[in-house]
Amino acid sequence: MPLNINAPYPTGVVNPADLRVWALLPAANAWDAAPVEVPCQGFWWLRLYFAYQRTGVAGTLGYYYDLSPYYALAGAPAAAREWFHGTLYAPGTLTPCQIAHSTVQQEFISYCSTSADVETFISPPIHLGGCIERVRVFCRENSAFAPGRASVVGLFYVEG
Repeated sequence: MPLNINAPYPTGVVNPADLRVWALLPAANAWDAAPVEVPCQGFWWLRLYFAYQRTGVAGTLGYYYDLSPYYALAGAPAAAREWFHGTLYAPGTLTPCQIAHSTVQQEFISYCSTSADVETFISPPIHLGGCIERVRVFCRENSAFAPGRASVVGLFYVEG
């Protein structure tokens, strides 16, 4: 059931939500150690809004997101299944009378900056399907240069 725009959000939900405050990224190629977990129950879609400022000439920001259908770890059947990585799906070739082979792979995304200024960009829509309870985003500096700075804001919504 869609959320009523006139009703308050479910308990704990803040929209838009700060998924990463403006701060230095971890050292080169190390992911955030303790990303912020944000409740998002009842929403169907998520857009991530990034701000990134590189330090080196070839600085790039890497990110990936995890989703959890569990409100808290206590509800998860096993710790390894508490969080699920975003994936990239590639459909196989359809050949009559043959089984198609499709592929799915965990994904992380890189953003290559073009200047030393703070740059902003928006993620493609992430489908939550109204059944995700929590989300978190990991970031890193993809280059060997000193880490840049980044922030991430999430905007949750119902309509596609």
